Amino acid sequence: MSIRVASTAFATLAVAAAAWANGPTGAAKFGVVSQGVLVPGVFYSSAQDTSAVGVTSLCPSAEVYWAFADQNDQVLDRGRFHLPQAQTRAFVLAQELGTEAAGRFGTLAFVADANGDGELRTDDAPCLVAEAFHANLASQDAVYIPVWPFNASDIRGLPMLPPPPDGIEHLSALDPNMLTTLHSGIVDPPGPGSNLVMARYSITGEDSTRLVVWSADDLSGSYQVDVSHANGTVGSVTLQLTHPHLNVIDVGSIPGFPANFTNGLLAAGIPDDADGDYVDLHFDGTGLAVYTVIHSPALGAAQTILATAGQ
Repeated sequence: MSIRVASTAFATLAVAAAAWANGPTGAAKFGVVSQGVLVPGVFYSSAQDTSAVGVTSLCPSAEVYWAFADQNDQVLDRGRFHLPQAQTRAFVLAQELGTEAAGRFGTLAFVADANGDGELRTDDAPCLVAEAFHANLASQDAVYIPVWPFNASDIRGLPMLPPPPDGIEHLSALDPNMLTTLHSGIVDPPGPGSNLVMARYSITGEDSTRLVVWSADDLSGSYQVDVSHANGTVGSVTLQLTHPHLNVIDVGSIPGFPANFTNGLLAAGIPDDADGDYVDLHFDGTGLAVYTVIHSPALGAAQTILATAGQ
């Protein structure tokens, strides 16, 4: 069951999201056009504290399917809406989701069905671009939320003969955790790998950092993470990923975080199927979406920083 919120707060968010379609660069100029978009780490607690997504279709006409799953992999809500070409739909969580989702971090997925067959296949037209943010109207603050494009090739069936086609057979049963990899994210290909993933943090003074980690495969477990300080010193912590796909972590609350390490980088090896970090059931490796949100009351601002991968 969905709830409807009629308030000045919602109206402000809806206008802001819809304005993306009318900006100076035009409706077709932001984001990457894809068959679907993934938005991990969204939530709402009230109409004044909510994430919002602006979804635009570049196809002549599209039916857009969506689903929201929490950190326990439960799909708490799903639906669909019609989206004409070059129009933006303001999808505000406080309006669209039911009360069961309130206060829960989760992942949104949107998929466009341009030919009306109710499926997602590799030959379907890419239609969607999207942008997202989280707004807290009480503090008059808003923060950017990254959006990752995906396509049918990111959703592979279990190995069998004959092999099933990539994609989704029934979009009415859409689940963000249907993805088996994420080519637009940080990718661990099948077999041994050695790259690092690095994320920025700050817990100086009243600063706080939220670390968001989404993975296509089940990465629940313990990981050794190096912690570097801005002055060059290095320590380490054990990071527990307690959920299979989406983990949202308060960096300052990580047990054993080195004392006086208040500003620097988190670095860890990208989870590797060859090391047993996850089971690659679909033989396509895995993909990660990782970012941090740094809140700085002293500056009166919040900053979103994408994680990077390197040697």
